[in-house]
Amino acid sequence: MSQIRLKNFRKYELLDSLNLNDINIFVGKNNAGKSTVVKAIMLALDNIRSLRWKDVTSKEGKQSILIAPKPLFRFDANGFHNLHIGTFERAKCNWLDDQRINIALEYNGIEFDITIAGTMGDGQVSLPIEKLKLSLPLHSSYELDFSKNTMTFSLDKKTDDSTTNNTEEAMRLTNDEIALAEKDVKEAAAVGNALKVAEIQQNLQKLIARKKALLAEIKQHERKSEINHAVFNLSYFHQSLGENILVQYIKTFIMIADSPITMKKNEKGYNDEVSKIQYLDENRKVIIEAANKLEKVLNNVFVDYIPAHAATQKLILSVDDKQDINSRIVHEYFQENIQPGESADRFIKKWLKEFEIGETIKVTPLDGEGYYVKVETEDDEVHLADMGMGSIQLIILLLRLATIGHRSESTLQPWWIFIEEPEQNLHPMLQSKLADLFEDFTQTFCDSYTHTLVVETHSEYLIRRTQLMASEMVEKYGENMMGEIIPFKVFYFPSEKGKQPYDMHYLPNGMFANKFDSGFFDEAGRMHMEILKRSKKK
Repeated sequence: MSQIRLKNFRKYELLDSLNLNDINIFVGKNNAGKSTVVKAIMLALDNIRSLRWKDVTSKEGKQSILIAPKPLFRFDANGFHNLHIGTFERAKCNWLDDQRINIALEYNGIEFDITIAGTMGDGQVSLPIEKLKLSLPLHSSYELDFSKNTMTFSLDKKTDDSTTNNTEEAMRLTNDEIALAEKDVKEAAAVGNALKVAEIQQNLQKLIARKKALLAEIKQHERKSEINHAVFNLSYFHQSLGENILVQYIKTFIMIADSPITMKKNEKGYNDEVSKIQYLDENRKVIIEAANKLEKVLNNVFVDYIPAHAATQKLILSVDDKQDINSRIVHEYFQENIQPGESADRFIKKWLKEFEIGETIKVTPLDGEGYYVKVETEDDEVHLADMGMGSIQLIILLLRLATIGHRSESTLQPWWIFIEEPEQNLHPMLQSKLADLFEDFTQTFCDSYTHTLVVETHSEYLIRRTQLMASEMVEKYGENMMGEIIPFKVFYFPSEKGKQPYDMHYLPNGMFANKFDSGFFDEAGRMHMEILKRSKKK
């Protein structure tokens, strides 16, 4: 499950957390904020993965712990897609009197919470990040406050409480065993059974040793409960050029734990400093695992945006035409070198038949200048350019999904895939089949990881199909499995200012628990009733 939360970004004064599923369908009127959420996700991920700076060393030329510059957040970041945001002023909510933008999202099990502060009217493209908080597995979090020049490591208090409760329960059981053993010793001594007394006393010594160990553990937990976080002056350990800033910061906590105490014993605050260093040292394993997890995730941020586009009917798709989405997608598909029989190849062939387009696709390179794309049917070969607009758009979508799926099988990493209005130019029956296509994609190319699809649409047919699929899944696997078996979520975005997007929430019968605003699901029915009224008048 991934999520996104916004404050003071574009049309949102505040966007409550949207908890996403594998396949998320965003629906609502134009300018309701669907694309804003998509842009916020891509902008944040693009910045997070590229937070780096140039080599920084001490005056002596040695790598060391140094006061670090503030990492910059770029509003013109467009590594995944040209978002057309550009500046802080264009990103900020116009009617909110607050100069801070906050974007929080969860990606691949890590929560990122970013705060950027700026001023209006300066056309700022890049701004220093004011505060950045990371929440990682093993219940650890790391806050970098660049305005106060502090860095904080903390553990979830609930984890400590749970461990303490387990230890105290073990102590209670041990005390019961000791009391029982002491009683047995007295009874054995009373009847003069020396052999049994010796045997029980040997076991009693083991119980007493266990009690001492548990007492020491409880005292350690009591001391740790007094310190569940440690705050230090902002610094970082520069280890390798090109490493992500955030990874360096996490590793810096280990370097702080290994650094000698510079304060003197009689100085005020010495004991607090020692306690904080010990706290880091005790949680060394947690911090190292967090750094490794973060490094792996940030080195493998995979995002793709498939925009709505006019299906062009060019005979030759040029390699050099970077502005043409069809040319780019065909080029990358060909470069992927997908072989017959591989998952991506079977996926394309299956859906060409499902959409009644053909049997297979043949891409022919033209001396490095471009490509011919032909669709093989039972009787003939047809140039992509000679097909209908709907078929062209579906083929381009299939090629892109197959390329992403093939890459994910190589990297074994999840992707976030944003798809804009895939229903364009499609017959209603084919629009409904898009739901099956997306569900099959997540099933075909997901193993130990899960892709996240976000689909912006105005298609009633696509959404109706997900309702039917949801009811079929519940019928097959049972109502108690709904949360695990239904991969879809439909979010409705109201157009009124200040209203929050909401999950429509599937019921076991496939109906929605919530309602759409008027003008979407009810529009066809409203016009039908109007026709019936007019017919009755006549």
